[in-house]
Amino acid sequence: MAQKRPDAVVYVYSGGLALGSALASRLAVPLFPLDVRYPLSRMMHAHPLTGPLFWPVKELLYRMTRPTPPSHKRKATIPPGITSIILADDRISTFRTMNKCLEMLNYAGIDRTRIQIATQRCGQKSRRLVDFEIQLSST
Repeated sequence: MAQKRPDAVVYVYSGGLALGSALASRLAVPLFPLDVRYPLSRMMHAHPLTGPLFWPVKELLYRMTRPTPPSHKRKATIPPGITSIILADDRISTFRTMNKCLEMLNYAGIDRTRIQIATQRCGQKSRRLVDFEIQLSST
């Protein structure tokens, strides 16, 4: 079954930027970021000095609670009219980040059947769930 040309490429912030940009450029479709970082992670990147200060606290909290940000409070910002996308990330090992992305996109109104997943590196656990494994050339 042939895949329909996507309306847009959505990349996982920030690891999927290189692959997402390459795909969007090649397909001549718009590119959008999807930020699935935990709120503390976003705060860590707000200022160059906050990362080293907050990293130990973030790691401790993560290991103690295994937090998952509620998707209903963090909707994907995809413009109306976009119904099919390619979701790009640099690497997928456990599919945990992808599940969070799919959940956010579903809440934004894009069904899983309209999403193709592309990555540069894929772990064994996730291989059957990924549509494309793409190697970018360095030239």
